[in-house]
This record gives sequence, structure tokens and C-alpha cells, in this order.
Amino acid sequence: MGCAPVASLRKFLSPTELKMRSFAWEHHDNTANYWSAIPGIAYRMVENWFGLKMEALSVEEYALASGLVQAEGLKEYILNYRRRFPGTTSAIYWDYNDSWPTVTGWGTMDYYLNRKLSFHPVRRSFAE
Repeated sequence: MGCAPVASLRKFLSPTELKMRSFAWEHHDNTANYWSAIPGIAYRMVENWFGLKMEALSVEEYALASGLVQAEGLKEYILNYRRRFPGTTSAIYWDYNDSWPTVTGWGTMDYYLNRKLSFHPVRRSFAE
């Protein structure tokens, strides 16, 4: 899961709510992350990959770090199918965009159809 671009976050989060774990942030976050004292999976992935605690990051830093994690994960997932040719020769990509204004989502485009950081690595992974 990757964070939406910060420009998109600003469209549905007011300036006072544009901070991680604010009420509106939690309302628009993926269920894998929200309403728990324990950081959700997307936050833990940033910590595991980069050694960065969510609480120490700005929104911009978190958006970049989670976007990189999503990009690398999806790229590896797709390339794994390609490496196993001819036994496995395809991958189905079904979550192209997020279906509502969300902080963290599976899509490579957000609700406003802005490309997330993972868009181009995924596009390149599917190229011939």
C-alpha cells in the first residue's frame, strides 16, 4: 500500500488535519492501518525497510517512503511472475486506482487519477 501524493491529500484533508493519525487522516486511511494504538502494516513496512518511525516523519517524508515501498513491492511481485516463465506467464493487475479519497491504498493512481510513486515502476515491469 502506498500513500497518495501530498497534493491529493491536501484536497480532502484540511490544513489542521493534514498530519498523520489525525481524525480525518484515520477516517481516510486503509483499514490495515487505522484506529489502533499499534501502527498498521503500511507504517510498519516503512519502518522495516527504512528504519524510520512513522511518528518522526513529516507527511511528505511518509508519502515518499511509503510510495517507494509500494513501488518496490509491486515491481518485485510482477517481475517474479515473469522470472518463472513458462510455468507462470501472467499477472492480473486489478487495483489500478483508489475508489475514494484515501490516504493509503493499493492502487497506483489515487482517487483523483493522479499517479502515485509506484505507477511508473509498475508500468515498466509490465513492459515487454
